[in-house]
Amino acid sequence: MNNCGTAFVLAGFVLVSSQVLAQANVESVHFAGGGCPPSSLNPKLVDSDKDGRPDGVTFRFSNKYTARQGPGISITERRKNCNINLLLTQRPGFQYSIADATHTGTVKVPGNVKAWQRTTYLFPLQPSGTVRKQTVLPGPYAKPYRRKDTLGVKDQLWSPCGLNVPLSIRTQVYLDGSASLQANATLDLLKVQLKWRRCPPT
Repeated sequence: MNNCGTAFVLAGFVLVSSQVLAQANVESVHFAGGGCPPSSLNPKLVDSDKDGRPDGVTFRFSNKYTARQGPGISITERRKNCNINLLLTQRPGFQYSIADATHTGTVKVPGNVKAWQRTTYLFPLQPSGTVRKQTVLPGPYAKPYRRKDTLGVKDQLWSPCGLNVPLSIRTQVYLDGSASLQANATLDLLKVQLKWRRCPPT
């Protein structure tokens, strides 16, 4: 599986071409946000059983995905985000969802400061299935973190049968507390595992 190395800017988002993705049933990956400027995001698809349906995608971020604060640092730097839209070709009779998503990064915050990492998952035409997950790391904290979101049956997040719409993954990291204290938080890697099922009978 090849890493994605080519991207085009389109309507505020960066588009990673389907030819670069090298998967017949992946149409595009768009991304935008202060944490993932153009050429900074490197997605990699996984199809371990070679059935033509990807079972995972990994997003490796650059060092631009860092929320930071302290003397001389603009307050706008306390929050960074990256919105990812993954569009798969919808196979007739199948729908997909997220089994789990693992976030890794590094946090360095003193007392009186908290680091937040939050992710929202949704299909745009199914707002009732929106899923929000987050973690809070209060200071003092200075080490790597690993957070795993598991989506269960109750989350009801499945692609609509018969419609080809993108899966939207909206990530952010931000700092909360005394802005005069030196602190930073990163999101370095997002690993998403997909699951598939046959559409329910109509």
